[in-house]
Amino acid sequence: MSLNHAPSKSFATAVTGSEYLNFKTRLGVTWLGDQVSTYEEEALVNPFRVMGSTFFNICHYLMDSAMGWHHLLYSLVFAVIIAMDVIWYTEDKPMQMPSELKEVIGKFQALSVFLLAFFVNNMIGRWWRLRTAGVEAVQGANCNIAAQLGIVYADIHHQCHDQHVLNTVLAHISNIRRYSASSLYWIFMESGQHDFDHENLQTMGFLTPSELEILDNLPRGTQPEYLWSVIGTESAKIFEEMLEIETFDAYYRVLAIEELNHSWLKGRGGVGLIKEHLTCQIPFDYAVIVSGLMMINNCLLFSVYAVEVGKTVKVYNVQQVVAFICADFFLLHFLAVVFNLLTTMSARADNPFDEGRVSFPGWRYVHRMLEDFEVMANIKPDQHGSSTKTKAVKHDAKDSFAASKPFAKVSSTRNSELKFRPRASQSAKNNQHFG
Repeated sequence: MSLNHAPSKSFATAVTGSEYLNFKTRLGVTWLGDQVSTYEEEALVNPFRVMGSTFFNICHYLMDSAMGWHHLLYSLVFAVIIAMDVIWYTEDKPMQMPSELKEVIGKFQALSVFLLAFFVNNMIGRWWRLRTAGVEAVQGANCNIAAQLGIVYADIHHQCHDQHVLNTVLAHISNIRRYSASSLYWIFMESGQHDFDHENLQTMGFLTPSELEILDNLPRGTQPEYLWSVIGTESAKIFEEMLEIETFDAYYRVLAIEELNHSWLKGRGGVGLIKEHLTCQIPFDYAVIVSGLMMINNCLLFSVYAVEVGKTVKVYNVQQVVAFICADFFLLHFLAVVFNLLTTMSARADNPFDEGRVSFPGWRYVHRMLEDFEVMANIKPDQHGSSTKTKAVKHDAKDSFAASKPFAKVSSTRNSELKFRPRASQSAKNNQHFG
């Protein structure tokens, strides 16, 4: 990850913007770490890129020890049946598979493929819903809040030149920015994606040690929703500051708070949907049956073709026999790899927030949350009011947001609304505000 961005704007930060992440492009696919970020249409239609990507995918999955044991089992079945045919059966009476058994195997294979298709469809649909109704909803809510707060801050500055009010509003905006990014960060951290840990939460400025301690004391899995609830409280505090400005139009105040409420509720709903999907997996017994059926299906597939290959061993010369066996062996393994890849990929898409190959590129999404607030960098306070007052505001904004950490200075205890709701099993010392 490359984050050598030197901020040049008052609201810019050192850790922001997806363009500063270390993306790598290969065969039309852009990667962020081990996860696919984007891909070009050429990666799907260009035959050379398709073959290259297929080769790399197969090699990647074959490095998995579980996949290796599967294919070793198939190879043993294939070799044993051919050996039995050569040793125990004569040329005039080769090994034969009864027609009734062939019919049963054909029906079994049809059932296996049908259940696999249904399994893949369900898991890909679940993955897509987590991306669109989950992550996309959170990002959309964050983008709306950033734009709305930019307008609100500009209007507040136009109506009021009280330095204290402006600093207070900017502090609340900073809190909202930190908490919204932290909510998505927390989901990736709990799922175990690389570099998402408690240490980075502090060193990169997402949360202070006291804030992190408070969130750790909450029930597991409730932190992202809780953070969005606190964003609602921070929005209400901005509304309270607007109430203190008599020149504000009453209708506009109500409209602004309604829009902010709609946005943070949408964000809370998005992280709530993610939590519900991650804690409500597809039935385990069904997933195991599909995996087991595919393993049996592949073994039967190798068995049927091993019987047919065994007949050629006694008829053709050694060179032809070796060519037939190698061709069938390769094609059968390729077919088994496709079945196993679909099964494995679908199973690992169960939680796309972890470190898996089909998981979401977490840093891309978290940095996009930060990047949304760059709209604040376009605010030019000197367009409103006197130049003397606006210069002071501009200086304070720079002091507040242009530090090396993404959120710079955390607002004071007075402005922070992320409080701990103590439980009976915890000491009274946790019943405190963030400082």
